[in-house]
Amino acid sequence: MDSPWKQPVNLGPAINTGALESIPALSRDGHWLFFNSDRPGGFGMVDVWASYRFDKHDDFGWQPPINLGPGVNSAFLDQGASFFENDDGGSPLLFFGSDRPGGSGLLDIYVSERMADGSFGNAKLIPELNTSRNDQRAVARFDGLELFFFSDRTGVGKTTCSCRRARRWMTPGLSR
Repeated sequence: MDSPWKQPVNLGPAINTGALESIPALSRDGHWLFFNSDRPGGFGMVDVWASYRFDKHDDFGWQPPINLGPGVNSAFLDQGASFFENDDGGSPLLFFGSDRPGGSGLLDIYVSERMADGSFGNAKLIPELNTSRNDQRAVARFDGLELFFFSDRTGVGKTTCSCRRARRWMTPGLSR
């Protein structure tokens, strides 16, 4: 905590290309990097991609990224992913935002389950979290019982919200 941050370093050509790469998020174990990109090979405007590194201490050991496929990505904007690994033995979940048709608003929060083969299942809208405005960049608490996200929903302005669940999502409230 007392040592200063070092200068940022480019992660190299596997991650950084001439395309847009943004909103990085690491898996809890430090092996997976999820990010947005409009690089060639995508399904739409901006897609969610992931890269794996075998040694979590090797900042330059990232493998060529993979597009997370049509279960996650659409012909529209798909971005702001966070990966939740369940301690209770449930399947890992990928939360992300999208402006695809069929949502509640401008940007909506979706979830996709990682399947046994490592691919991601079809994205599901989480209606309890979304409004007619922008709701995005959801991140789950370590136990999965609280989700934090950004929203510009009516009545709260641009703010971070949270919602808790026992077994089912509850109505989101402002984080304090």
